[in-house]
Amino acid sequence: MTKILLIEDEPQHTMLAKIRLKAEGFEVESASTGVEGVAEAGKTAPDVILLDLVLPDMAPEELIASLRSAAYTERTPIILFTALDAYELQRKRLDREISGLVQKPYEPGELIREIKRVVKMQD
Repeated sequence: MTKILLIEDEPQHTMLAKIRLKAEGFEVESASTGVEGVAEAGKTAPDVILLDLVLPDMAPEELIASLRSAAYTERTPIILFTALDAYELQRKRLDREISGLVQKPYEPGELIREIKRVVKMQD
């Protein structure tokens, strides 16, 4: 079973995404801050990280650097789950560190397809 770590600070987004992902057979853990996300990644060793970029405690660059510096997540695919557009991601130089992007608002099928695509790339 594919393990997903969802790092998202909006409770309603977390709840909906977890329901949808679990219905598709994914195992899902969540964290509402960057600090919690890094700690949870160490505990769960996720197969995929689904990451909202606008979090209350860490800049996206700092969070991604923290995840990449840890042995347990240095190669874990990161899918951005965000309202930021592709231009903003390039401007922040995050596009090299991510495996996928799902822009909010999103269609549930789009989220599932992107996760499955990234997981398939890892096999």
